[in-house]
Amino acid sequence: TVIDSLDTLAMLGLEQEYAQGVSWVAEGGFDLGKNVTISVFETVIRVVGGFLSAYELRGDASLLDASRRLGDKLMAAYATPTGIPFNQLNLASGEVSNGRSRRAPSALAEYGTQQLELCKLSQLARNDTYCRTSLGALDYVHGRNPNLFLLPLSVDPRTGRFFGTKISLGAMGDSYYEYLLKLWILRGRRDEALRWRWERAMDDVLEHLTENGPDGLLFLVDLQLRRTRRKMDHLACFVPGMLALGVQSGAVPGAEKQRLYLEAAAELTRTCWQMYARTKSGLPCEYVTWDAERISCSARACLQRPEALEAMFYMWRVTREWKYRAWGWEIFKAYQKHARVPGVGYGGIVDVMADDIKVDDRQQSFFLAETIKYFWLLFSDDDALDLDAVVLNTEAHPLKIQTHDADVMPWVPGWDAAQAE
Repeated sequence: TVIDSLDTLAMLGLEQEYAQGVSWVAEGGFDLGKNVTISVFETVIRVVGGFLSAYELRGDASLLDASRRLGDKLMAAYATPTGIPFNQLNLASGEVSNGRSRRAPSALAEYGTQQLELCKLSQLARNDTYCRTSLGALDYVHGRNPNLFLLPLSVDPRTGRFFGTKISLGAMGDSYYEYLLKLWILRGRRDEALRWRWERAMDDVLEHLTENGPDGLLFLVDLQLRRTRRKMDHLACFVPGMLALGVQSGAVPGAEKQRLYLEAAAELTRTCWQMYARTKSGLPCEYVTWDAERISCSARACLQRPEALEAMFYMWRVTREWKYRAWGWEIFKAYQKHARVPGVGYGGIVDVMADDIKVDDRQQSFFLAETIKYFWLLFSDDDALDLDAVVLNTEAHPLKIQTHDADVMPWVPGWDAAQAE
């Protein structure tokens, strides 16, 4: 939580709290020798991303050094025949696995959501190992599946074969698609292959993974064996924000397609807002299901997730329609009313549909890294975050866009290390 919140503290001007966090890192609170098993994916997006974002904001050298030491440890996860990483790593022993077994599959969102942070680390550390290694996983999967743009959720890191056929923009799949776009942005919009693959994937999403439901709402569905499942995770509410960012960044060619993407983004954001507006607490369920007549809150816990606010932020920036700020304000009031624990922080909600709302005993680190930050950004002037200068990783850590060829040295065709000296 300390590391995940550093850039939020810096951006909000909470100087004393930020200094305390940096001191904790510098004085040994960040221990890479512990006998603990970590999620490589979560560690990259939260810890590496948190360190590098705070370093670019404030320049504290201890944060870059910690990122480098952690990056060296994480490379062990990529030592597979395909270059697709395992997701579990023991910091003390270096042993890797996927949960209980080395035979278990790797998830799309896990191996496909590390490239922003590791490529930024390569730039700042002047060592292309981290970037080149993480890009290798994408290169392998894309090379084996050149005409497949919606990818199955699970793959064997030893053979590169997919496990099953399930496709989803919710858990296990979501941020892979986000990083196709954001990696293109981070690298100065140089890599046309990434932009093209993202555009083709979004075309397929709009054709195959959207469905009109009750009350004129547009939903995102899961797909398996060419059959749809009517289930939409709150996690999938990142999609409309991603579509809006695609238009804002120039990734979507032509006025007609830009209009199509923004219309879909607006409808999906409205659906995400309804996931809040239709509960007794004004806070969302973890996912909804539906049939021809009604929408059901099928997992009633609220885990303080940021994705709907993320969508509202991007939609506000692109369209300037005040409804997105109005919706965000209603969500903020619901958090203040039901989730705030005075003197402590904010908890999750056990059952958002209950008459007697109960708060759980956990404040998620992404609540500080993302949810609070998106609240702040939604109501701030544009100069609080320049979308032409930075890109937010999937944990809402801003990373500076690489505008010079020397910054993106591992990716320039024919690049030679001697040329960058």
